[in-house]
Amino acid sequence: MGTTKPETSIEEAEDMLLGLYEDEIDNGDGSFFEHIGLPPDTTWEQFRQHYADRPSPERIGNDLATYPPIAQRIAELEVER
Repeated sequence: MGTTKPETSIEEAEDMLLGLYEDEIDNGDGSFFEHIGLPPDTTWEQFRQHYADRPSPERIGNDLATYPPIAQRIAELEVER
């Protein structure tokens, strides 16, 4: 018998989105918003709507993993292995 990964609720995914949004507003320059096809001065509602069809940790994680500064760091860590 294998263990199954618990599914993330929509509320948890929304919390992840809000944290990501607030971090970009507080510490970023809007480039993550541009990376996902939104304007750099994106509002919370625009950001939330962008993920409305599928607010999942996998989609959010993929957007983060393909964001150039994070993708570069992932590549550096893989080389260090």
